[in-house]
Amino acid sequence: MTSSTKRRRAEGHPLRLPAAALLLAVLPGAGRACDDVLFTIERSLNANVVVYAGILEPAGGFFPGKPVDVYWLLKAEHGERDGLNFIERGVYGYNMDPPGVDGEVTIRLKARRSLPIRLRTVDGCPRAFVPIDGREARLDRVWVQVAGRGFLSRKVEYLELLGTDPETDRPVSERIVP
Repeated sequence: MTSSTKRRRAEGHPLRLPAAALLLAVLPGAGRACDDVLFTIERSLNANVVVYAGILEPAGGFFPGKPVDVYWLLKAEHGERDGLNFIERGVYGYNMDPPGVDGEVTIRLKARRSLPIRLRTVDGCPRAFVPIDGREARLDRVWVQVAGRGFLSRKVEYLELLGTDPETDRPVSERIVP
């Protein structure tokens, strides 16, 4: 059985766990001063997480052709890593805006094109920034609350953007109802 099949079978078993604790326990290199994780998307369906990791060139800027690696962290299957399939890339994939100034890259998730996510390096570490509650904040994770259990009957109830205010280092959040 492939990990994609296992993941789909696990869809009916909701499990909400603190993202920070799980990421530190499972991600390679977690706990060091700088890792490559920009942000994650967690869903109410199960414990599996979509990870967005920055890809930096040796000189420190984002890789021009593909600045982000997107993959599943299958926490429901012992933390295995798995790529996105064709359909998942249509939801969790991204498009890039034309290059910005000072090495900043802007991406837009295919499922939420109206939200620009600005990528830049901070102290040599890749970071993502979005407006949260009216102010620019570092995006840490997105929570997606889903209603319905069948594949065709699922509906997003709301998204919650969770991040950190870069000036105060305090947590910030905003709920978006589609």
